[in-house]
Amino acid sequence: MRRSLSTPGFKPTLLALLVSAGCLPVMAATTNTTTPSSAASDAAAAAGNSEQTLTVTATLQSDFKPGGDQLVPAYLDGQVAHGGRLGMLGEQNAMDVPFNVIGFTSKLIQDQQAKTIADMVKNDAGVQTVQGYGNFTETYRLLDGDDMTFGGLPGVVPRQVMDAALVDRVEVFNGANGLLNGAASSGVGGMINLEPKHADDAPLTRVSVDYTSTQQIGTSTDISRRFGDNNQFDVRLNAVHREGETGVDG
Repeated sequence: MRRSLSTPGFKPTLLALLVSAGCLPVMAATTNTTTPSSAASDAAAAAGNSEQTLTVTATLQSDFKPGGDQLVPAYLDGQVAHGGRLGMLGEQNAMDVPFNVIGFTSKLIQDQQAKTIADMVKNDAGVQTVQGYGNFTETYRLLDGDDMTFGGLPGVVPRQVMDAALVDRVEVFNGANGLLNGAASSGVGGMINLEPKHADDAPLTRVSVDYTSTQQIGTSTDISRRFGDNNQFDVRLNAVHREGETGVDG
């Protein structure tokens, strides 16, 4: 018995054959298209494996030894030190102690043309600088304290007006410090330590001229030398002189 193409039972079989035959070119094209991509991936992986390995090794930037009189290394082009003198603990890195301490160096004093300590401690938001009672002295308020030491020693310098040209660093300590500095301080709000200048290995002779207004001019000198077979002796001279009219007569 012969069936025509119009027979209902014949149409699905013929349609399936046509679909199968149409899929073969598509599968071949897909295979030909993906093969170069796989080869490119393999080449990229091989190239990645051939790259050199970069090894980063951290080294110490200085030979700083905490606990003594050696100053903490400075950063920001030598303007700020991340640490300072902590009383009986000596010079300490702020990252190694549970205290908030920061040091402003003589480099920052020169860059900001600071005249007094107040010009330096203004860089710390935790310090409030005000005038004295009935006078023009300076008072530094660290929470509730205004203690000041010189090289870690209290009672050596006045707490009123200190010329910034005489110190190497201004170190600000915020927080309770009675344990570190003893009964010479209030031990409550914080303290300011002034590190004295020392002569460096290279001789220094610096002369500066400044003016506050058209009525007041001044000059300062900074001279340092080292002596001895091993340069174990040093002398440093700092002198400041200003004359002229100011906001207060006389």
